[in-house]
Amino acid sequence: VTPVEDKPEMLREHNFAGTRNTAVHEAYPGHHLQLVCANRNPSLARALVSATETIEGWAHYCEDMMKKEGFSNDPKTKFVQVRDQIWRACRIIIDVDLHCKKMSFDEAVDMLVREAGMERPGAVAEVKRYTFNAAYQLSYLIGKHLITKLRADVKRGMGRAYTDKFFHDTLLYAGSLPAKHMRQLFAHKMKELKRLKGKAR
Repeated sequence: VTPVEDKPEMLREHNFAGTRNTAVHEAYPGHHLQLVCANRNPSLARALVSATETIEGWAHYCEDMMKKEGFSNDPKTKFVQVRDQIWRACRIIIDVDLHCKKMSFDEAVDMLVREAGMERPGAVAEVKRYTFNAAYQLSYLIGKHLITKLRADVKRGMGRAYTDKFFHDTLLYAGSLPAKHMRQLFAHKMKELKRLKGKAR
């Protein structure tokens, strides 16, 4: 194992509060759970689809959901969650402006340091990552908003029959579908549920 450089500022952002939020995003109920469920879909096409707005959107949505559900009332964890939301918003601006040549590499680093409170070495590493995959960084916050909007629409459409379990299970087991197709799937499921309810009367 290559020893890490002697740069304590690189480790300052890696703390227990940050680890809690990262565990939610990367493991449960974030990426690990979503991808395990998606891989159970019998459709090969769905197993091969990996819409980043659904994958990253789900993981970011989970951070907010777990906060609302009271996963950790620790003030440090709450602070990290808010800081991470700001960081995701900065990513959108940086990703677009960097690849449209409206922002330099150094300006992007400065923005992460100034607005998201990152240490400079961490911000440099982040921006390097952004240069490798244009538009990927948009998927976190935009994906979260697409899922949140879909959930509100499904809840409104189903009324009292709506449950979070129905919404989350349907989304998770559908595969990592693009947002447009996920919306179509929910419309179909809701129509089927209404039809079956009508037959049962």
